[in-house]
Amino acid sequence: MSGLAFLIQLYCVFGFGIEDGAIFISNKTPNQIKTLFSNASSIIDVSSVSVNEIFSSFELHACIFIVDVTWTKSYLGLINSLSETFEVAYFTLSTESTKFMARYPLHNTKKCEAQSLSSLITFLAVEEYVLLSSTVHEDLSVADYLIDIMQEKIHSHITYPEGVQQVIADNIIGKMIKSKGIKALVIIDSTDALKTIEKAMESKKYITPGTIIIYSSRSFSQNHTSGTFKIEEYMSEKAKNQYEFDYFALINRLSKAQEYIEIELGSSVNKNNFIQALSKIYQSNILYSIINIQNNIEIPIGLIYQNSTNETIENNDFITNITETIYFPGNITHITSMKTKLVFSIANGTNEPYHAFQFPILSFVYEGANYAALRSNAKNEIPNFYIELFPTDCGISWYDPYWYKSCFEPLIDNLGIAMLTSFFADAIKGNLLTLRELSKVIPQVSPIGGSLILDNKEKYPELVKLETKADIYYTSRFMALKNLGYTDLLFLVPNETEQQRSDSKFIKYLIKSSGMRIINDDDHMFIPYNYTRLDFEKYYELFKYLKDTRCTVVFFLAYDLGMVIEAFYDAGFRKGGFIYVTDSGALHILDGIEEPYASKRKEIVEGSLILSYREYVGDYGKEIQKELLEMYSEITYMCMTFDTVSVVKEAIIYLLSTGDDYEDYNKLMSAIRKNKFTGCLGNVYFSIDGNSRASSQFLIQQIYYNLTIQTFESIDISYLDRFSSQLITIINPYVWPTGSPPPNYIPYSPCPFDSYEVHSSSKGIMVLCVISSLLFVICLVSCVFTLFKTKNEINLISSKKYISFDDYMFFLYFPLQFFQIIAMGPDQLAYKKFIKNFQVFFSLDFNLYFYIEFERFWHLFYSVFGFTIYWIFGCILLMLRLDVSLERFSITRELMDIYKIIIPSFGHLGFLPIVSMLMNIFVCIEGISDEITDSFLKQDCTVMCYNHNHKAIASITSIILLVFIPLTVYNRPLWEQTKISLHIQTKSKYLILLSLCQISFAILNKTLKFYDQLYHGIACSLITFGLLIFTILYRPYNYTRATISQCISLTAALWALVVATSFRNGSSLDIWIIVEIIGLIFVLICGTAIFYKFPQFLISEKGLEISKLFLFQFFKKYEDYAKYHRSLNNMTEEKYKTDEIPESEY
Repeated sequence: MSGLAFLIQLYCVFGFGIEDGAIFISNKTPNQIKTLFSNASSIIDVSSVSVNEIFSSFELHACIFIVDVTWTKSYLGLINSLSETFEVAYFTLSTESTKFMARYPLHNTKKCEAQSLSSLITFLAVEEYVLLSSTVHEDLSVADYLIDIMQEKIHSHITYPEGVQQVIADNIIGKMIKSKGIKALVIIDSTDALKTIEKAMESKKYITPGTIIIYSSRSFSQNHTSGTFKIEEYMSEKAKNQYEFDYFALINRLSKAQEYIEIELGSSVNKNNFIQALSKIYQSNILYSIINIQNNIEIPIGLIYQNSTNETIENNDFITNITETIYFPGNITHITSMKTKLVFSIANGTNEPYHAFQFPILSFVYEGANYAALRSNAKNEIPNFYIELFPTDCGISWYDPYWYKSCFEPLIDNLGIAMLTSFFADAIKGNLLTLRELSKVIPQVSPIGGSLILDNKEKYPELVKLETKADIYYTSRFMALKNLGYTDLLFLVPNETEQQRSDSKFIKYLIKSSGMRIINDDDHMFIPYNYTRLDFEKYYELFKYLKDTRCTVVFFLAYDLGMVIEAFYDAGFRKGGFIYVTDSGALHILDGIEEPYASKRKEIVEGSLILSYREYVGDYGKEIQKELLEMYSEITYMCMTFDTVSVVKEAIIYLLSTGDDYEDYNKLMSAIRKNKFTGCLGNVYFSIDGNSRASSQFLIQQIYYNLTIQTFESIDISYLDRFSSQLITIINPYVWPTGSPPPNYIPYSPCPFDSYEVHSSSKGIMVLCVISSLLFVICLVSCVFTLFKTKNEINLISSKKYISFDDYMFFLYFPLQFFQIIAMGPDQLAYKKFIKNFQVFFSLDFNLYFYIEFERFWHLFYSVFGFTIYWIFGCILLMLRLDVSLERFSITRELMDIYKIIIPSFGHLGFLPIVSMLMNIFVCIEGISDEITDSFLKQDCTVMCYNHNHKAIASITSIILLVFIPLTVYNRPLWEQTKISLHIQTKSKYLILLSLCQISFAILNKTLKFYDQLYHGIACSLITFGLLIFTILYRPYNYTRATISQCISLTAALWALVVATSFRNGSSLDIWIIVEIIGLIFVLICGTAIFYKFPQFLISEKGLEISKLFLFQFFKKYEDYAKYHRSLNNMTEEKYKTDEIPESEY
């Protein structure tokens, strides 16, 4: 377009041109100028002729104009005189400011050029720029004018000599301009030094997308970089150097003058109207063409013209008119920011190679990096720069060379000056190797890394990781375990590759160095890295072996931790018996998993520990944490991705402060490694001999189940700092799913099944309920039968009598009854803690408090079992009066004597504990399936119920109970009548009711207590309360003090039952103990006071000791045991037949 315009103008001046003027040259005029003006009609060399000859020669040639190209000011006066004498227009290259009527400058003035540059700069909305000019006078003059016009927008004015060296030019562009982030540059240089400056801009990669470069009309650029601008004097656009610039400027003036004369004046050109025309066009005309380099071609895109006729020209009189599309460097048409863009590529994709899997969660974690860039830009942390992250999606955790290359190849020019690389080792390695192959070596920063080999600085010099060294990380894991008291662990890792074998050996070394011990042998510690559910059958024996070690602490590595956890579950591991330390990714293995796999993972993950890098350290870290929490609910790892940006950003800030090139890989990488700054992670700096962070703290968390929102969460437990005087700082208590930390080893269990297999056995419960109901019915029928067969009459004691041994035994029942009742009620946790199971002896049922199992249970059971058979046999002999006939023999006579003592006493005192103990054989309320034969005995899980021996024992026990209960219920009223020495009597109806209550206690203890101790306690309390009320109203004994003793026993038992029922799910154990003891003391004090208000009719004989009564009761040759035989004089059967005490002994 410009070429066409130029040809038209040349055509227009055909017949009027250089040949119509006189060209003045001198010995300083360059040959290039002489050649260009060789067509002139008169060429006068003023340096070789006299003044007279000049005047004569000029007068001879009728010239319309004069052109001064002498390139010196020495002849200004002479040429001015010629112009005035002959009234001829005069064109000059001189910058002389003195005005002459017919003298016109060949070029626009320096001020005019500065004002035109100002107009273009303003039009392009440049807010700040660097002015670069040579030290040549003409260039400095234009620069000075521009500074006067736009001083507020100029960041700096940099000058350089005409012969500037390349190293100096590089420093000017790199350290003084690029490092300041200034993207707009105005160059005024009419010397050859411009080539050096342009070479520096190229080597320093200054011209990038969004950069604005403007050359003045005096700067003849040879480096046609696309997107740059220059202004050229109108019709001088084709000038490639200063000489052509002068020549085309003259042609431009002649053309405009001829056009004005012919069109406006309607005349041909002569020297008079030529001066008139020049005067007109110099007042208002197009000054400059605006050239935009597009695809290395100069394209005119607009004009700058002067729109004023005033002698005083203002800056706003220069107008920029753009008529074509502008293209900036990078082939962009619009600049959104005048700040320099710092591009970091970021591996925040969601896809594995070939889109095999998607992991959106990792992309979410990189929001920390995105926020770091946005925050830095908003706070203008790098003046005149802004950070932009370029996303990549070439892989997340594994490396495929072909895929990575095909993915990165089209992106290679957009990856920027650094890369925020992946979390996982294989992907990091893939990024490194691929970019090397594509000749793109840039610093790469990883949040984690997770590989020993990546710490090799010599092998991977372009990598740094925000994780600490692998040995420190793994050792910290083991420290966390040792702090909990664990010393042994199971070790399970892959060993398919040489690297995996090396890693395995290294970690085993760290475990032993930490003072821990690996339990499993070398044949049972390896699984595939890519273990899946399909591999479980193949590795079942391995996991079963690990389970059989009973060790609860596990260390394992695999690609998919969730599937390995499922395998541990399937092998029998459960919460409370499984603990491992992992990273914070453990919670993510619970997301988006279908059943039943989700339940397996949740069961075993709960309670496990998380060892992660402590994030959000210090005031700055807390500030970032607060800001992120306002945007995201989950911000784990975001601190680390945040600081990946900080690592590069802080290195760039350092390089900018020193004026070094931040795009230089070596300088940027060196700054990253040497720099130390305070980031979201606290103090961040890197190891001298590796690629990992030298400073790090760890956070120990625990996974727990939040019942409120019904989801798994992690709670911060403690900080671990290996460089602190305090290794571990506790911030919250541990939250164990079972209430206490798992032991290092699960206690040995003889049960032929795992605890997780156990569930309620409906059929076992049904059998227990049926048998319990049957026993209750038998007892009830026996009670009714006894009620009609026995007398209810008693003789009140109204006079004093000597108390007998049987009377003492009768009173002993009352405290024993207290212990038996509370033993049948809900668990007396406070009571047992206080008296340390002392009541076991008095309850006569050792199984109630010492939970006797397995062999000891059977010893006790068979003892009671045998005793009950013995008791039944003796009871039947006495009922059938066979004892009379057997007394003829000495052996049987002694046996009958023992029967007569044991059967009444133990039948009365031991009724409740005997029934309770024998009923244990039917307690098969849990099993491993719904089948009755798969239920097991509660006291011995090795015995499967209703199989083999158990079926026989249960059958015999049923028969024994069906005989024992009716015999006891029927004989209890009769036993008191057989005791000749027993003065205290009980109404038979009361004994019948007492038997029914005791059977109820035993049944409730074996049924309801196992399911709900609250309702069980309420039921026992109601029975006790009813029996107490009945005792008070009915007065069942013939001795008032015996009735009071029974009321005291029942009241104390009722208080203990009520307190145990009320406090078991609420208050602390200490409060429970205090309340229970205070209540019992109060009952005892009040009862004792009432007891002594009534007369004592049973008194001890003077000089008679209770030990003597015991000897007399149980031994025939009691004389042998008496120290004083006189004390035995009254210990005869006849003595105890005497009811009254003589008045003399009152």
